Amino acid sequence: MRQRGSGSVRPPTLLRCQRIAIAGFALAVSACSSTSLPPLEDVCQFRTCVCTDTKAAFWQSGDPKPPLWGENGAPYCPPGYALRRSGD
Repeated sequence: MRQRGSGSVRPPTLLRCQRIAIAGFALAVSACSSTSLPPLEDVCQFRTCVCTDTKAAFWQSGDPKPPLWGENGAPYCPPGYALRRSGD
């Protein structure tokens, strides 16, 4: 029969595993609960945006055009173009 204080390593290891599991769970919850990005229409009022050709390959920039602005102040692109943030 084992006596108390015999130097068993089981409880500290169990506590360490529990702490790692709780930390991992907290990290996963915080990653999933992050706030979503604002719509690009709102971002373009403060940062430079361009309209890029949707048919151009991802490594080609195509012929970027400046966005058009609607009467309500929202930017939009002509047909065949998509609104994207500029790299500037």
